[in-house]
Amino acid sequence: MSTGNDFVGRWFSIDGDSGIVRYHGAVSGAKGVWLGVEWATPNRGKHSGTHSGHQYFQCQKGSGPHGSFIRQVDRIIWGQPLLQAAKQRYIVDDLAELNTLPQAIDGRRGKIEAVGLDKIAMEQSDLRSLSVLGLDSLRIDGVDGDAEETKWELANVRTLSLANNYFTQWDRLLGILRTLPLVEILDISANHFESPVRITKERFTVDTLRVDSSGALTWLDIVNVAQQLNVRSLSFGWSQLAAVLDTPVEWYLEELHLESNEIKDISPLAHLPCLRLLNVRGNPISNIALDFSTVCFPQLHTLNLSHTLLAQWSAVDSLLGIASLRTLAIVSTPLTAKDMAPQIIARLPQITKLDGSMITPDERTEMERYYLALCSRSTTTNTTTTTAGAQEIGFLLVDRMAAEFPRIHELVAKHGMPPPPAVERESRLKSRLASVTLMVVRSGGKEVMISESRSLIRMMLVRQIRPIVVKLAKCRGFRLEVSNDEMEDHRHWVALDNDTRPLSYYGVEDGSVIRVLVD
Repeated sequence: MSTGNDFVGRWFSIDGDSGIVRYHGAVSGAKGVWLGVEWATPNRGKHSGTHSGHQYFQCQKGSGPHGSFIRQVDRIIWGQPLLQAAKQRYIVDDLAELNTLPQAIDGRRGKIEAVGLDKIAMEQSDLRSLSVLGLDSLRIDGVDGDAEETKWELANVRTLSLANNYFTQWDRLLGILRTLPLVEILDISANHFESPVRITKERFTVDTLRVDSSGALTWLDIVNVAQQLNVRSLSFGWSQLAAVLDTPVEWYLEELHLESNEIKDISPLAHLPCLRLLNVRGNPISNIALDFSTVCFPQLHTLNLSHTLLAQWSAVDSLLGIASLRTLAIVSTPLTAKDMAPQIIARLPQITKLDGSMITPDERTEMERYYLALCSRSTTTNTTTTTAGAQEIGFLLVDRMAAEFPRIHELVAKHGMPPPPAVERESRLKSRLASVTLMVVRSGGKEVMISESRSLIRMMLVRQIRPIVVKLAKCRGFRLEVSNDEMEDHRHWVALDNDTRPLSYYGVEDGSVIRVLVD
């Protein structure tokens, strides 16, 4: 027999609206038993749990009329047990249903024959064979029913997705983990857990936890949950999280995904001793202020700062202090609106992968030299110099540049002195441009169809000259080769085989010939 406590705290939906039950019982002046509910649906509700001057319940969403009293009618849709939902999704009750499975699937390039769907359906009907269980959006709110049967039927589940279900109380989720102790990957995103989460003394081991789209939970809730489950990898994105203050010192988390929140400062995470991956993509971070008088991110290997608000090079330079950093993503920021990869590579010698591309030793050398030239151009002087006095002026400028370019002394020692601005300005355009010949030739033949001289920027990427070649050759099917021989026959050709490398990587200079082999 159900009691009032069986209803209080449960999520429900009715006629397309949803909410949580806060009260079950009699209401003064009204006959029968009522449900006092707090609506999640916007603009639904007339009060905050008070009727005729008596407070029956309190709404948790804050100020505003989110509460109502409703009858317990059959139209109310309640949550269901885990096992019931699993059977609903995976078990074929009637073998005749297999005959209704599609024999072909419409693909982008026509019909695709669907082979073995009936066999897959039969295998999935044996719940004990499943290690991955996807039960999103099935109104699950706990184990209930026969826990032993659930434990038997789902004994081999290791990956469990329960996103967008009817959970409100943390102990209901723990009941599932007690029943399915082998679960290693758990997704409980977009549920309705209430804050503060009541943590018990029990301890579990879940390797990966996703609690995305859960704006009702606080950072403290998430930390407590992750520690109780002994989580190695945690995702708490799209949840309006504004700060990560009071992060525990002894929290041995290895991966943390906080994508698309409202975080502006990541320094409270710097002390985490085992953190190897941090993803703060899509947060309004405009600066990175780390205090390197103490240990900061001692194990951090991968950092994603893409789609943030970084606009100052000082933020990138601060990453110099993270010696373990190897992989960095930083696309779509104000700082990197243009192609700033050369500067980033030169400023951070420890990284080996930038925005998904590996950095080769040759690329690093080229980028560092290019960066030295940028450093020199950024410093102005009123001193008129000649080439003979350039070296002495250069040493003075390097000291002046050190505050803005922390690696300048190291790079000068490695690659030599950058030319002073007065000298560099005279040859800037000449050093950047190369006068080359673009020669269109049919593949396999020697007949020159078109030959044209062009001035190209040596730091242009191979992919950036392709539009020029398309317009010249009037086709899109071609291969590019370059020859830097001084001989007229240009016998030695090198393929421009990497679109992400600059022309200078292939030695393009004045007099080079770029051959366009048309298919």
